[in-house]
Amino acid sequence: MSVFLLPQPKSCMETKGSCKLSSGDYIVIEQEDKVELFDIAQNLQQCIFKSTNFHLSVHVINPHFPTEFIKKIRFERDNGLAKEEYKLTITPTGIRIEYGSKAGAFYAVSTLKQIIQQSKEIPCLTIHDEPSFPIRGFMLDVSRNKMPTLTTLYHFVDMMAELKLNHLQLYFEGVTFSWPSFVEHSRDTSTLTAEEIMKLDMYCEDRCIELAPMLNTFGHQEGWLTKEAFNHLAECPDGFTAPWGYQKPNTFNPLDEGTTSFFTKLIDELAPHFSSVYFNACCDETFELGLGKSKEHCDKVGVGQVYLDYVLKMYELLKARGKTMMLANDIILKYESFIPLLPKDIVILEWGYERDHPFEKECELFGKANIPFIMMPGCSGWNSIAGRTSNMKTNLLKAAEYGLEYGSVGLLISEFGDNGHWQNLPVCYPGLVYGAAVSWGPVENKEADVAGYLDRFIFKDENKKMGDFVLNLGDYYLLESELVHNNTLLLKILYADLLDMDALYSMSENNFREIEQYIDKLERNGLNRSRMTCSDSELIAEEFGHALLFLRHAIKLGRVKLLLKACQSSSKKLIVELEQAKGQLSELIHTHKLLWIKRNRMAGLTESLSKLERLRGQYESHISLLKDNKAETPLLENTNHF
Repeated sequence: MSVFLLPQPKSCMETKGSCKLSSGDYIVIEQEDKVELFDIAQNLQQCIFKSTNFHLSVHVINPHFPTEFIKKIRFERDNGLAKEEYKLTITPTGIRIEYGSKAGAFYAVSTLKQIIQQSKEIPCLTIHDEPSFPIRGFMLDVSRNKMPTLTTLYHFVDMMAELKLNHLQLYFEGVTFSWPSFVEHSRDTSTLTAEEIMKLDMYCEDRCIELAPMLNTFGHQEGWLTKEAFNHLAECPDGFTAPWGYQKPNTFNPLDEGTTSFFTKLIDELAPHFSSVYFNACCDETFELGLGKSKEHCDKVGVGQVYLDYVLKMYELLKARGKTMMLANDIILKYESFIPLLPKDIVILEWGYERDHPFEKECELFGKANIPFIMMPGCSGWNSIAGRTSNMKTNLLKAAEYGLEYGSVGLLISEFGDNGHWQNLPVCYPGLVYGAAVSWGPVENKEADVAGYLDRFIFKDENKKMGDFVLNLGDYYLLESELVHNNTLLLKILYADLLDMDALYSMSENNFREIEQYIDKLERNGLNRSRMTCSDSELIAEEFGHALLFLRHAIKLGRVKLLLKACQSSSKKLIVELEQAKGQLSELIHTHKLLWIKRNRMAGLTESLSKLERLRGQYESHISLLKDNKAETPLLENTNHF
């Protein structure tokens, strides 16, 4: 195909000739649809003017409208088309858009806009298109630790709309909304307000996107349970020991009526601001369930039964409020015999973020039980700084393919903010683009040109460098000594204490050198040679420069660890290396602060910086220790903790 389209349509046939527009042409919509289609027609009008400098008037037609004025672009309703189905016919004499609903017209215009932006002479073709999944969405973490401004969210919704996504979920945990019943806990934080959610909801609706809440109603609630006023509701008020170490209280006690009362208030004060019928109650990763206050009852009836009983309680609560509950897959999969006991109108979130996640096996289980489910792969941005491109693409594609095979009702692309939310928003753009493409049609879009779309329509890079740079940067992790689950080794090095040598895994100087050379070359040939013209081009360049600084500091820290581990360098050499590392880290922290406020609220910044500030303090302490130590080669007394 000579014209670039993403997502690729189900059917596209090119014919000879082209359609030329001029300022004397009209865009006409039918009278019965003028309320729904006027904004869509104006959107097309603005795109045409920006691309060609031609102004096409928008008119409403009826049976008496003079036929000589019905030319160039006409919207025609076809009630035989499905809700999101459309036909786009371009001939030398005009353009016809056929649709069955507002959504179909919107998606037809999205396709036409891509074509128009590429050439003033529009190639003649016929497109007949519809999505493979009815729900195609994105889940954005607005709790850990970045809370985007409303402007940032609007911008993101616009990108989603152009990619034909129709569902956005905002992930809430902790005090990230201004709940009236708990205003004293959110008064001093820049939380999302009811008014902002309603504004965003209407903004989404105008773009054929439904906005839904994702509120964890069981686990993942350290933000509430570490507060004195709510700690008594925790399963383990003093925390618990997880396989990876001590964990602060994370899960509510399901047997305490106070838990139900608490979440009833949260739901009743949050849900009404969202027009979507869906409410994602999550209930995932209830790690300590059965280890604390519910242990006796869990020992008696089983952890699975206690979990199911609580889920059903949340289900009834939401059903009474006219909401369809969404539930995470991970815990119920541990108790497969309970899957058939779930209500048939609950929707399972089939989440898994690795390239080898067993989607097929899990989809088959829910399919056999006649439980509707939505695939929930990820962007692979969190715990990575720059993404994990290869993992992301395989994970998204497998989710789409198995979802289609086993009858999934949708695909929800995920982007979380674990461990400080150090990655900047544009890191998720490749996953946004590829996920949107395969959720529209995994067969047609398996080889989707993600870099091409990023360069043409998001970065608007005249030199066509930025798309490849971002995708390739996201594969730095492939040069690490080994692959780790939902993480990268450079990030593990950054998270750990200075003298925690276990964080090195098997990383060597060769690994650090290869990654350093790799990202240096990418910066030189990609980022530095790009010529972005999008509205936030300077900020995007700064954000990826910040990502490079993060990665370089991880490399620097890794090399310092190797020196400390070897115990063969002189104190003088170590002091120099540590001073350099401290200076680089200080620059990183300063940049992190400056970039944070350009897309996000201040809330969460201090927590995001806490591990970096701790590391800077450890640099300072070890420098002082070395300066006070008279030995040429200081001994490393503790290889686990500083």
